[in-house]
Amino acid sequence: MEVFPEPISLFKSVLEYPVNSEFNISEKSRANFIWDIALMFSAGKNKIDNCKLYFVTSDKAIIKTAVANNSGCYVLSFNEYLEYLNS
Repeated sequence: MEVFPEPISLFKSVLEYPVNSEFNISEKSRANFIWDIALMFSAGKNKIDNCKLYFVTSDKAIIKTAVANNSGCYVLSFNEYLEYLNS
């Protein structure tokens, strides 16, 4: 069983950006990637007392990473989250 595939996958993609593109990792806004990686530890097949946890975000990299790791159904946009609450 793989442990924490979502944050590890996002971390890997962050490391690939400067190598495979003209992405400037030293820009001030890039520190947000560290925060995103930390948040990814909450996105996935996690439970509290057998209740699923949902991660609500509009961040494209987080959504893409969750989907790539078969955790897309645990990541919701704000509107999807509101629909979930109303169902």
